[in-house]
Amino acid sequence: MVIEISAIVCTRNRAPFLQKCLKGLLRQTLSPERYEIVVVDNGSTDNTKDVLEQFADNPLVRIIYEPIAGLSRARNRGWQESRAPYIGYIDDDAVAGERWLEDALWSFQNYRPEPDWVGGPVTLEWEVLKPDWINEELSVPLGWVHWGDSPRPLQNTEWLIGANSCFSRKCLERHGGFDERLGRIGACLLSGEETQLKKKIESAGGMLYYHPGVTVRHFVPAARAVPSWFYRRYFWGGVTDCYLQKTLASKSSTGDVVELPMDSLKVRMSRLFGNILRATGLSFSARKTIHARIYIFYVFGWLFGILRWRNNSLLLNRS
Repeated sequence: MVIEISAIVCTRNRAPFLQKCLKGLLRQTLSPERYEIVVVDNGSTDNTKDVLEQFADNPLVRIIYEPIAGLSRARNRGWQESRAPYIGYIDDDAVAGERWLEDALWSFQNYRPEPDWVGGPVTLEWEVLKPDWINEELSVPLGWVHWGDSPRPLQNTEWLIGANSCFSRKCLERHGGFDERLGRIGACLLSGEETQLKKKIESAGGMLYYHPGVTVRHFVPAARAVPSWFYRRYFWGGVTDCYLQKTLASKSSTGDVVELPMDSLKVRMSRLFGNILRATGLSFSARKTIHARIYIFYVFGWLFGILRWRNNSLLLNRS
């Protein structure tokens, strides 16, 4: 039978989780003849190679080495090397539900018009007890997604994430895959490549489709359940949003101009000063103080992003 969908795992120094992820992909309800598993080792320096050797004789698993670090680069290498018309991405520290591939493929083949991007719920598996200051909004950067229990197209205000995403090959070819100026590179928490692709798809009249059966469980280590991780994550979130303004303000691959909405200066300044006050911790709860500091780090990130983008542009212009 012809391979219909490729499951791609981009990995870098996550050997303790990778084996669990791959075993989940080998337990899929979809017939093995209909899918392949492509692992992109993005320059790992731990014992990832030892883990992958355990799967080397499995005909379902193909291993590709991409030495240049960068999640967007690894994802692009994955879909370019895959052999199927549909491509599914899962993070190396996540475990797919048994119907992950089957329900994703059903969505592409049965819903009309055909979706460009199919995804589903992402539940969080905590290494430690979830802190009470992590609310629903702060669960999102940890990977949490839930848009209900019924399959449906998503609204423009709703989203899917790369940890649980399936695309048509036509979509990735049309939009040039993932922007390699964005996305994680090593320890750098820059992101935005998924948001940029979403905007391009919607601008071209495409669609994101949600199916509750396309589900994964995403691990949250103790190191991410502390305020310092969120300060760092939101700092890079500010850098990311600045970069998105720059990349999406230019012409997209469809020739249309795509821009992100911005709050008015008055609203932003009011929010900033309110959070500066709460960030002091004086007469405010620990929860409000942490949330305020997270926002301040986001603002710092935005300002840093402006300088970083300008410096990179200057270097490119001089070269």
